[in-house]
Amino acid sequence: MTLLDRVAALVPISAGGDPELDRALALLDRPEDADTVRTAALAFAALSVGSALALSVVASPTLGLAVLALGSLAAAALLALPTLAADSQRSRALGDGPDLVCRAVLAGALEPTPEHTAAFAADAPGSLADRLAGHVRYAIGAPTTAWTRFRRAWRDHDPELARAIALVEAATNAPDSERARLLDRALSVSLDAVAARVTDYASTLSTLVTGVYAAGVVLPLALVGLLPVAPVSGISVPLVGLAAVYDLALPIALTAAIAVVLARRPAAFPATPIPRDHPALAGRARPGLLWAIAAATGALVAFAVFAPWALPFAPVVGLGTGLVRWTRPVLGVREDIAALERGLPDALVVVGQHVRRGHPPEGALAAAAAELDGTVSTVFADASRLQRTLTADTRTAFLGPHGALRDHPSPRARSTAAVLADAAAAGPPGGRVLVALADHLDRLVRVERDTTADLASVTNALDTTGRWVAPCVAGVTAALARTLRPLGDGALPYAPDALALVVGGYVVALAVLLPAFGSVVRHGADRARAANAAGSALAVAGLVYPVVATAAALVTSV
Repeated sequence: MTLLDRVAALVPISAGGDPELDRALALLDRPEDADTVRTAALAFAALSVGSALALSVVASPTLGLAVLALGSLAAAALLALPTLAADSQRSRALGDGPDLVCRAVLAGALEPTPEHTAAFAADAPGSLADRLAGHVRYAIGAPTTAWTRFRRAWRDHDPELARAIALVEAATNAPDSERARLLDRALSVSLDAVAARVTDYASTLSTLVTGVYAAGVVLPLALVGLLPVAPVSGISVPLVGLAAVYDLALPIALTAAIAVVLARRPAAFPATPIPRDHPALAGRARPGLLWAIAAATGALVAFAVFAPWALPFAPVVGLGTGLVRWTRPVLGVREDIAALERGLPDALVVVGQHVRRGHPPEGALAAAAAELDGTVSTVFADASRLQRTLTADTRTAFLGPHGALRDHPSPRARSTAAVLADAAAAGPPGGRVLVALADHLDRLVRVERDTTADLASVTNALDTTGRWVAPCVAGVTAALARTLRPLGDGALPYAPDALALVVGGYVVALAVLLPAFGSVVRHGADRARAANAAGSALAVAGLVYPVVATAAALVTSV
C-alpha cells in the first residue's frame, strides 16, 4: 500500500475515477489509479479545512488561512501533476520521432525489410527507441510486425508519427521504383509535423511570455519603485512581508507559470545525453571550484570597498562563474556534435560519389576528409587512418571501441555511419543510395536549425532581462530608497540596505529563472545549457545590481 492509498483511506467516500488521469498514471508506471489520487486530494482538502478552522480558533486566523492555502495547493498539485508529468514524458518521447523516422528511412534505402528497419531505428538511446525495441522483441514469431504494433500504440498520441511509420512500412513492401518516393514522403510527414508544432507553439509562446514578463517582471519591479514613497500615502509595508512576497511567493509563482508554459513545448530534437565518463568531462570540478572561489573573492573585495551592503552577492557571483566554467566542457562536446551532424550530409555526398565511381571505401573516406573541413573532416580523417593502420572495415573504423565516433555520442552520427558502412560495402549501387540519403539528412538538420531559431526569436528578451534589465531597474530602485526623503514623518520603517537586499533576492531569482526558461524553450531539457545560462546571468546580475545601485545613489545624491 502506497502513501496515497493510506491517505485516501482516511476519507469514507470515493471521489470517482477519471480516464485521462488513469492514462497519465499508467504512462508514469504508477501503481495508483485515478480514484485513489482523486480521493487522496479530497482527503488533503478536508484535512486542511479542519486544521484551518481549529487553528483559527486556537491560534490565529492568519495561521489558519495559511494552512488552508497550503492544503488546497497540495490537493490541486496532486490532481494536476500526474497529467503534466505524463504530458512532459510523452512529449520528450515524441521529440525523438524525426530522428527515429530518419533512421528507418536510412535503413529502408539499403535493406528494405520491416524487421531490419525497425531493429535499426530502435538501436539508439531514448524512450521512444526503447519502446520500439520492445515491440521488435515481441514481434519475433508474431503475426504482426513491430512497426504495426508501434504505430497502433502511438497513433492516438502523435498521428503524424503513425503516418510516417505506415509509409516506412509500406516502402519496405513496395517495388524498387516506388520505394524512394515512399521513404521521402515518410520523412517529409515527420519533419512537416515537427515544423508545424514548433510554429504553432512559437506563435502562442509570444503571448505567454508577454504575460509572464508583465506579471512576473515588469509589475513587481514597478511596485518596488513605489516603495520609497509609500509612507507618504500612509502605507506601511513590513520588511518581512516584503521579503515573503518578493523572495518567496513571486519566485514560486513565476516558477509555476514557467512550468505550465514549458509543459506545452513540443519536445522536438531533444539533446543528446553525454556519458559522465566522456574524456572532455574529466577533471572539470576543480577548475569550476577555483573559478568560483576566485570570482567570489574578487567580488567580496570590491563590495567591501565600494558597497558593503552588497557583500551577500559575492557568493552569487562566485556560484554563477563556477557554473559557467563547470558546464563549459559539456557545451564544447555539444558544439562538436552539432558541427559533426551539420557536416554529415556533405560527407555522404562526397563518399557516395567516390563509391559510385568504383573507388574503394578507404579512398572515399580519405577524400571526404580532404575535401571537407571542421569536425566532420577530423572524424573522417580519423576513420581513414584507422582503416590504413589497423586494416579495419568501415563500420569498425567509425563504431568500434577505438573508432572515430568514440568521443562523439551522437545517435544520428552513429546511425549514419552504420548506413554508410553498409552502402560503401555494396559498391556503386550503395554510392547512389548515399547521395540520395544525403538530402534526407540535410532536411533533418535544416528543420532542427529552423525550429531552434524560431523559438530563440521569442525568448532572447528573457535572457537580456535576467542579465541586465532587472538588475539595472532594481538597482535604480534601491538607489531611490537611499536618496529619496518623503515629506513629513513618512520615512521607510527599515534601513535602505535591508530593502536593497530584499530586492536583490528577487533579482537573483530572475537571473536564475528567466535565462534557464529561455534555454529550455530553445534547446529542450538540456541541463547543461540551462545551468550555463543561469550561471552566466547570476554572475552578471550579481555584479550589475550593486554597481548600478551604488552609481545611481551617487548620481541622485548630488
